[in-house]
Amino acid sequence: MNALQNAARATLAANAKIRRLSHIPFDADPDLDRKTDIAIQQWAYGRQKMLSLPVQSRADLLAKARAIADSPYDYESEANIRQFAQDVIALVQPKRR
Repeated sequence: MNALQNAARATLAANAKIRRLSHIPFDADPDLDRKTDIAIQQWAYGRQKMLSLPVQSRADLLAKARAIADSPYDYESEANIRQFAQDVIALVQPKRR
């Protein structure tokens, strides 16, 4: 597993943690804000790393697709979707010499 796949996996794990924390009532855990902030920072770091790395294989493409599809709060920008589409085209098109 390469760096892009690891970053995508970290992003998915942080998304799951954010979802779990969002179901806890604020009065049930006094550290909820801190835990949520940490999870959001982990998500942002993994996401930034994932988006900055080049797609080199179909496994990378699949990992990136899963992370984009799992994005919370409809976070995806048009630019991110456009870049992903370009990654798909570049990987699927046969190499010409």
